[in-house]
Amino acid sequence: MNHFSILSGEKIASIRDIQKNPSQNLKGITRVTRGGSTIGFFLSTEDFEDLVESHEALSNPAFIRSVSKGRQEIKSGKGVSLESLVKKYDI
Repeated sequence: MNHFSILSGEKIASIRDIQKNPSQNLKGITRVTRGGSTIGFFLSTEDFEDLVESHEALSNPAFIRSVSKGRQEIKSGKGVSLESLVKKYDI
């Protein structure tokens, strides 16, 4: 999974739309535009914290080694992927 997949569900709102009705237009992750160009992003506190947490994890060498080891174990048949467990138990 791409660690920036959180941005895949972004909404787009112009600065004018936001000025007219901020509570309607600033929900979840919103790309804010002016004149067709991006001027910024609005993220809820929860989404921002999730993004920071993902960035910190992916910057940690021990975490990266652990993920790499897990992937090697799955390829060698010693481990089971989360995806296969989800399919197996239909969750």
